[in-house]
Amino acid sequence: MHGAAERGRVAAPLIFRKDGDKSYFTDCLQNATWLVRALDQRGHGDSAWAQPPDYSYARYAADVAEVVDKLDLRDFVLMGHSMGGAGTIYLGVKYASNWAAIGAEAPATAPAGITPTNYPLTPAKNIPMIIVQGDWDELVPVVGTRLWIDQAKELGMDHKYVEIPCGTHGTPLTAAVPDILPPVTIVAFPSRT
Repeated sequence: MHGAAERGRVAAPLIFRKDGDKSYFTDCLQNATWLVRALDQRGHGDSAWAQPPDYSYARYAADVAEVVDKLDLRDFVLMGHSMGGAGTIYLGVKYASNWAAIGAEAPATAPAGITPTNYPLTPAKNIPMIIVQGDWDELVPVVGTRLWIDQAKELGMDHKYVEIPCGTHGTPLTAAVPDILPPVTIVAFPSRT
């Protein structure tokens, strides 16, 4: 799941992406040892437009949850950038028992209407979490991201916060992968609507 840069992921074993550009993942995640599967989000990449149209944040999150449930996936790392980072926090909290850990890169939670006040991390307090953010992010203000870290500290969560000096919105896409994932292998799912 992702918004502005159109590249987001849920990883080990899934990467969810919106665009059709698989090269980002193959370039950035070389020498992989884990299995990663990629699938398009509805209306993006090779996926057809949904009929009737529903491209709401709740529908995107429900799509991810349905795939996880259908494939009976458990104990993997849920990861996403920007809108996908917001989805990572949302799904990480809503379905906390599914994940081994959650990793959010530049999580665009404010546009999604998700804040630590109205969507507390409490259900996921036993799930390790990493959040990576550029301090010069032009789309996701670092101040909002720091609120999630403050709540993680208050809850005593096993968490890590990486704030990249002079980092923009896209910087976590390449700079943070080693912090969030060990090397991974990419396998593509067929497109879906």
